[in-house]
Amino acid sequence: MEQTFQQFWMYQGGTNVPNPFIRYYQKLQLTAQECLMLAWWLQHSTSEYFPLNVEEVCDVFSITENTLFQIIQHLLDRQVVSVTQKENEEGKREEYYSLAPLFQQLEILHRQEVAKKSETDNPNLIFVIEKEFGRPISSYEIQMIKSWIDKDEYSYDLILAALKEAVLNQVFTLKYMDKILLTWQRKGFKTVQQVIQDKNRMRNGNFTAKPKETTPIPQVPLDNWLE
Repeated sequence: MEQTFQQFWMYQGGTNVPNPFIRYYQKLQLTAQECLMLAWWLQHSTSEYFPLNVEEVCDVFSITENTLFQIIQHLLDRQVVSVTQKENEEGKREEYYSLAPLFQQLEILHRQEVAKKSETDNPNLIFVIEKEFGRPISSYEIQMIKSWIDKDEYSYDLILAALKEAVLNQVFTLKYMDKILLTWQRKGFKTVQQVIQDKNRMRNGNFTAKPKETTPIPQVPLDNWLE
């Protein structure tokens, strides 16, 4: 029985495309054809580095070799693929391609989106700190705050908790806050809840009743004192 086109189409399989790639491909400035080719490579590559079967790719996408290498050059220029030379099974030098730069680019775009969303969702930290300290903060202190967020990756709530500690202790400096955050980091704390739990443990430990010390009874020699 001859297959219908629908049956043929269904049994040809499909190509899975990661959602982050669909979300950010426009920001990578890629054409629709380049996106399809990258998606096809993602589906068919079995390791980080893979050789390029020029004839197969040209056949799948109905393009000439010249067009293919133009596309590859643009992908290299956009830093979404990389190429290196390795020895194949026959011991000959061959070009191998990698999509690792694509994932790095997607990660950068994702981090930028998360950071932007965090700035939108949370009040301005600088304004909050200035209000609590009762003074404007310096450009050096602003860089310190940015370092907490970008380099140390402290959460907004954790920074606010350190600010609260500083205000309660009446030490209105970012250096003091930095020491608090560093202490929490060394303890592995990433959330305010972990800080609260640690404080509760310390508080309970300080108020634990200690057993009373008993005065030892002196030993009395049992000599025959009647003699």
